[in-house]
Amino acid sequence: MTNPRPTLLLSRPRADSEGFAARFRARHGADWPVIVAPVIEIAPVVAPVPDFRAAIFTSRHAVASLVAQAPAAGRRAYCVGARTAEAARAAGFDTVTGPGDAAALVDLIRAAPPAGRLLHARGDESAFPVAEALNSAGIETIEAVLYRQAVQDVPADLLARIDAARVLAAPIFSPRSARLLAGHLAGRGLDLRVAAISPKVAEAAQALHPTRLEIAETPDAAGVGAALLRLLGPADPG
Repeated sequence: MTNPRPTLLLSRPRADSEGFAARFRARHGADWPVIVAPVIEIAPVVAPVPDFRAAIFTSRHAVASLVAQAPAAGRRAYCVGARTAEAARAAGFDTVTGPGDAAALVDLIRAAPPAGRLLHARGDESAFPVAEALNSAGIETIEAVLYRQAVQDVPADLLARIDAARVLAAPIFSPRSARLLAGHLAGRGLDLRVAAISPKVAEAAQALHPTRLEIAETPDAAGVGAALLRLLGPADPG
């Protein structure tokens, strides 16, 4: 008897989750079961943007909001990873791609400090104090909060689908997402496998009581995807 394929449980903002699902299905089967249950959504924030020489993006969500107020042409952007760099490059920035997490991006900037003031364009929740770390190294850095992460309810029909799934596999990209998802799934007794983007996220994901946990070898979408594949076991990929 063929083992059931784990259902992907995607809790990032809807656009991110749907993009992840499309890439996964293109590789592993168009009929792979997926539940998109965002626990946060991105809401732009209109805020003043001080003058700056180069931008820092630790998420692609800040790119469009910044460009709406400050032209990208002629400016460099230090980007946390490849997908964020892709968005910044499309907006007109001269991009530098970091290794996948904010702390490592700070190290990259500190190793070759640019001239002029840096602007960290970010959301209302930040896992690493980028500006503080750079200022402490003598690199002038300011912040602009250009989006917020609005908490979302998981409706009853999605919870019913989650309960009905025999095995679930969840890629988790932030400690906050792990905690929010755990609040929705508490006490449901699920067979839940978790692919965490980093050890810090894996620590937060313990609140989900996963039956299996894998940590990405690289702190990016590709690393999470590889960790997810390790969780899928012998199931037929379709």
